[in-house]
Amino acid sequence: MRRNNRKSGGFTLTEILILIVIAAFFSAVFLRPNYVRSGHSSVNACINNLRIIDGAKDQWAMEHQKQNSDTPTTSDLQPYLVNGRDFKSNVCPDDPKHSFATSYSPNNVGTKPVCRIMPTNHILP
Repeated sequence: MRRNNRKSGGFTLTEILILIVIAAFFSAVFLRPNYVRSGHSSVNACINNLRIIDGAKDQWAMEHQKQNSDTPTTSDLQPYLVNGRDFKSNVCPDDPKHSFATSYSPNNVGTKPVCRIMPTNHILP
């Protein structure tokens, strides 16, 4: 008759290591941020820039008593974007020229801003 030397109710070191590896694998697959999984980080960055531009237009309109039909210039929006510095961080990531003027069309106050590089993909909801 064979005797089993293993104590009942406990896990061996190998079993614990296997469980840790499985848990790490599933957490790496399922807990990644959505933009990493989908590969749309440039779309998200552009849409975020459009939101910032839209907020800058609203703030400009309130401070200068403008109507929905008034259109701000780039210099009008500059103080409200990136604390008044240059527009380098407010460009579409897919714009090869890396310029605010070639990336976005702010439009009038009542209309949402538009991405000039990918207007069908980069849309402000």
